[in-house]
Amino acid sequence: MLDKASKYKVSPPLNDDTFNQPDADLNAFVNGKLAMARFGIWNFAKFSEAKFNWDIALEPGNTQKAHHFFADGLVAAKTTKNADAAWRFLKFFTSAPEAVSKRIEAGWSIPAVTDPAVLDAYYKQKPPESKQVVTDALDSLVLPPVGPKPEKWGEFTAAVGEELDKAKLGRSSAQEALDAAQKRVEALMK
Repeated sequence: MLDKASKYKVSPPLNDDTFNQPDADLNAFVNGKLAMARFGIWNFAKFSEAKFNWDIALEPGNTQKAHHFFADGLVAAKTTKNADAAWRFLKFFTSAPEAVSKRIEAGWSIPAVTDPAVLDAYYKQKPPESKQVVTDALDSLVLPPVGPKPEKWGEFTAAVGEELDKAKLGRSSAQEALDAAQKRVEALMK
């Protein structure tokens, strides 16, 4: 990834503050300054601001395809005194036709239903033209890692992110960053 920016010049410079701001890559894409990028489906509404035709595709993979998977989850406390009301709300919010159609209108995410008519309504909503790709990615989904200390997940990701940022900004090599991240994560595991 570092070579794509510094050696091959096919990605924006990693030390360019323009691309280190929140949503910088998203805004650059919408403004026609970035040709390709990886984004989540929740950005489709923002893409509608683009003054050009855009579409989506599965990443090709090298030896094996792997796509991130995120799910919106709703829960109720096991000890709630209103278990029946909580269940009715969860059921309504996730599968009632009124709620499902609102989720499709908003373009936020795919409703977790198997009704072909509902899914067809989602696929027909354009752009992108190739919306079926969204569910095709489920064939090669990869869940985020979950370790033995899930309560420290934020610390794990911060440690790795901070070390990789050093490599991105040229303060260390990729190997040095990965080695340092490994040491920090191993220390957190103790």
